[in-house]
Amino acid sequence: MDHSDSALHTYLRDLERRAKANRTRQNLPYSRRETSKVLHSEFEVDLDARRLSNWLADDPMSRQAPTSVNEPKLWALVQLWSRWASESKPARRSLSELLEAAQPVRNTVRAPAMPIPTFLVPLLTEQVERGEAWPYIIHDGTGARRPLSAVHVQQHLDESQAADEPTLKRRREHIEEVLEDPASCHLLLESGPGSGKSTLLARLAGHLSAELLNATLAQNACVPVWATAEQLATGPDGVDRELSRLVFGGTEHSERRFVDATEGVLPEGYSWLLLVDGFDEIPMAARNRLAHHLTAIARSEAGYGGRVKIIASCRPLHPVERDRFTENGFLVFTMVPFDRSQLETFTERWFGADALGRRQVREFLAQVDAAKLRDLMAVPLLAAIAAAVFEAWPGQRLPNNQYEVPPLSWTA
Repeated sequence: MDHSDSALHTYLRDLERRAKANRTRQNLPYSRRETSKVLHSEFEVDLDARRLSNWLADDPMSRQAPTSVNEPKLWALVQLWSRWASESKPARRSLSELLEAAQPVRNTVRAPAMPIPTFLVPLLTEQVERGEAWPYIIHDGTGARRPLSAVHVQQHLDESQAADEPTLKRRREHIEEVLEDPASCHLLLESGPGSGKSTLLARLAGHLSAELLNATLAQNACVPVWATAEQLATGPDGVDRELSRLVFGGTEHSERRFVDATEGVLPEGYSWLLLVDGFDEIPMAARNRLAHHLTAIARSEAGYGGRVKIIASCRPLHPVERDRFTENGFLVFTMVPFDRSQLETFTERWFGADALGRRQVREFLAQVDAAKLRDLMAVPLLAAIAAAVFEAWPGQRLPNNQYEVPPLSWTA
């Protein structure tokens, strides 16, 4: 039987064989453990030898093909092994096509057998649409001409260490990997302005909503409920009623407390995922009320048992505020800035894959290097603004100081 990941598996095994042979000829060490060490030190990618062995297991029934979310790790691995084999790195798009073909075929159930309640359809539909819209407008819409899903590059998350546990190994993962961990029920996502927090929550809500509407998730799905902190904290009837109103619309359930109203509503194995954006953007009194409600849900039987999961995003909080969340079961993660590989992926998606787009990618990256803007481009918002500036004024070079920046109009 031909397995869906056979082409990718063959490609990786052959590339590894050539890399190992070339290293041996040069009297250099080779092992998968050595591969992991170099990936971590040079590419800031955490891919341990055990994960590699699972991807490349000889038995097709036991190996685990990389998931789509692992594409950046796979790309770093291919770049490293290509270098060790003294070969040119392949086109990233070709690798992405191999990875896409390696994904298992899902047995989907169409809308008539949809396992979620029909009253959720309006909420999920709205979240799909929001997940395609940019959270800010750049230069009156110039640039940003493609849906957000076509350009968005998912960032890694870094788990923050507790002050009394500084020696623990930090996790660096994608949001889906964190959600799949049963120990990670609730997250506080702290990062600075423009770091991608709002974009991540909008895309996560849109992606999960689309899968639910298309009935491509068979079990253990998260049902997202996206809201801003301001929306929840300023509702006339309090946080719980506002959450219930979002979920149930105008039905009688919308007048009940969220945890009580949602008891037994979802099929077995499903969880609610509350996505609260911009916790730091509301006044302190409202923040205290919202923090009280969110932590109460986290402490409840539903929150403790995983029936309700919470992700709240904010700029870095005062330790006293942060402790209120961590003492109630929240893990603290930060957004990892773009690395060079992610910036390249972002620009390839922004400018497109045609001849003009490829030429713009090369020129844009060359100008970023010439103007010494690499550190600024690690901030996703600034990378998007720079791409829009480059696209709007194609005859000019990217500015290397604030006085050379053309007039821009952008709204977060």
